[in-house]
Amino acid sequence: MARTVFYASRKGAWDGQHVDIPSLRISAVPSRLDSVNLDAFHQMVEKMSAAANLKLTGPPVEFRVKKHPFVRADFDRGVGAVHMYQSMVQTVAGDYLLTIEIYAYSTEELQQMAASLQTMAISDQEP
Repeated sequence: MARTVFYASRKGAWDGQHVDIPSLRISAVPSRLDSVNLDAFHQMVEKMSAAANLKLTGPPVEFRVKKHPFVRADFDRGVGAVHMYQSMVQTVAGDYLLTIEIYAYSTEELQQMAASLQTMAISDQEP
């Protein structure tokens, strides 16, 4: 079962189990994977988007931050009068699969928050 390890929202509202918009949540689940796989991720987000009534806004992509592989998929969803954008990013860190979820009210806000991932400090060393 995934465990929320970090949650932040602009207003400081909620706790990661419930999310405010805009916000960012990082969860971790034990994994035996050595790295993320774009094809497997694509299949997973296709199923997830259909089940959760999310619209994929483009094909999932792979990118690197300081040579560390990540996969990303972006979605949009209308909930009543509210339109929301979401990005799901995954990577493997040690024995964990990390999922970073970004929630925003506009694609510009989503891209700005996702771009901040490029500034992460990533170490392969154990603390």
